[in-house]
Amino acid sequence: MKKSSSMKTTILLTAVIAVLVTGSIALAGCTETPPSPQSLKVSQCLKDKQATIYWANWCPHCKDMKADLGSTFFEVKNIDCAANQVNAVECEKAGVTGYPLIKLGDGGEISGYPQYSTAEERMNWLEGKAC
Repeated sequence: MKKSSSMKTTILLTAVIAVLVTGSIALAGCTETPPSPQSLKVSQCLKDKQATIYWANWCPHCKDMKADLGSTFFEVKNIDCAANQVNAVECEKAGVTGYPLIKLGDGGEISGYPQYSTAEERMNWLEGKAC
């Protein structure tokens, strides 16, 4: 009897540990770094200028911009030109020939995204163009 009880305890502890580890891994994937003050400022400038970000999910520069802006990226109107045919047609109509491209409401454009070594340097560049 004692052996059976010990085995049940071991199985129970193993199951609890597995649940805790799995939950920790799932939560780690769900956490998002809060946006920096600079990304908040830049995204607000883009919104104020009625900007649209045209990008493609496979584009390395677009991925950098998206990561640098963090959660504020989706606060600015944006179109993933590679997501589906409807978006591709809209991007073509907008004259998008390279990614990323930011079109401002006043007709201005910000094209490309620099390959600076840090997010701060890239955000400084974007802030200089957008604000």
